[in-house]
Formats: sequence, C-alpha cells, structure tokens
Amino acid sequence: YSNNRESQAVKKKLSGSRYRDRFEITGWVEEPNAFLAEAAVFCMLSRYEGLGYVTADAMLLEIPVVGLKVSGTRDLVQPGITGVLVEADPQVIAEAILFLLDHPEVGRKWGEAGRKFIRERHPISQMVREIETIYKEIPSSSGRP
Repeated sequence: YSNNRESQAVKKKLSGSRYRDRFEITGWVEEPNAFLAEAAVFCMLSRYEGLGYVTADAMLLEIPVVGLKVSGTRDLVQPGITGVLVEADPQVIAEAILFLLDHPEVGRKWGEAGRKFIRERHPISQMVREIETIYKEIPSSSGRP
C-alpha cells in the first residue's frame, strides 16, 4: 500500500496534522512486530485480505484497528467495538486515524475489546486445527493420502 497513489494521498492528509511525525505507512513489512509494539493505531488498508493474521496480531496487542471493508479484515474488526471499517478513501482513512489519535481513551477501550475478541473467538489452537483440517482435505499430488 505504501507506494501507490492512495497511500500518498493518506500521507498528505496526515502530514498536515499535529501527528505528522507520529505515523508511518509501511506497505509490506517482513517482521512487523517492531512496528506493532510502538503503534497507537493499526491500519489494514489492503484491498484484498484473505486471513487477517496481522490484524489479529495487532488486536492481541490491544491496538485499535482502522481497516478497509474487505474479507479478512471485516471478519475480525467489530465497528465501534474493536476498531472502525472504512471505504478506500484517503480522507476517510485519515479522519479515522486522527479520531483515534485524538481520543486515546477510545483506542484503549477498542484495543482491550479487540484482544478479548481474538482470544475468545479466534484462539490460535482453533486456527491451527482449522488449517490442519484444510490440509488433510487437499489431495496429495503424489496420489497418496
């Protein structure tokens, strides 16, 4: 996301705010934990998101989420409870980010709710079982089970 026209527009919208030195739009990051550990707001702005693992990781770290209304993200983010879902509009995205930065108490509340939601509804043990089931259902290319 960081190198396309929309990300540049979001950066421009945020650059005029008092938080201009406190945000970074990274695009793909090989090791996201360092960024997540410092984040006040997590934004998942992928247009296509299959599983939402990074969003779930951010929620486990009690970081409120701003995400696009796409599968994977909308399956995890509960609007007004754990974060906010937005259209792919730079102005709307920037406004959602600025709202959370201006209202840290809301971000804390949503972050706590996000951690609880992931732990209760999407525990790692369940995810591993579901992925294992899928792999067992896939026929082997060698013809052996």
